[in-house]
Amino acid sequence: MLPSGEKLTQRPQSTGTTKRCRVHVDGRSVLSVSVERWEGDTTAEQVAQSALSVAPSDTKTRDGLYIYSSTGAVGRVDCPAAEARQESTWASVRVSRTDADADDMLKLVKEYAKAVGESSDCAR
Repeated sequence: MLPSGEKLTQRPQSTGTTKRCRVHVDGRSVLSVSVERWEGDTTAEQVAQSALSVAPSDTKTRDGLYIYSSTGAVGRVDCPAAEARQESTWASVRVSRTDADADDMLKLVKEYAKAVGESSDCAR
């Protein structure tokens, strides 16, 4: 998924209810991942509306928890700690490659959402 290069760097950022990390290869941004807290009844379409590289009209999984394209995806995180606060947690991924595959983006956001759900931020 990442292009080849000589130097890989990451740039984490946190603002308000969003945690983001951008990955650069040789100084060029190639991957961005984020975790955001939303109101409890937020839908994937609402999250996709504000996400880059994915739109509410892109492919949606049957369960409605993920929306994805060849360059971006959003997905609901199973996060009991947030749900206890009447919030929902959403993961998003975005790549700069134009030759990326939509199915790969779905796999990536599912794995990322799973990892976030298993993190200390979402302790059960």
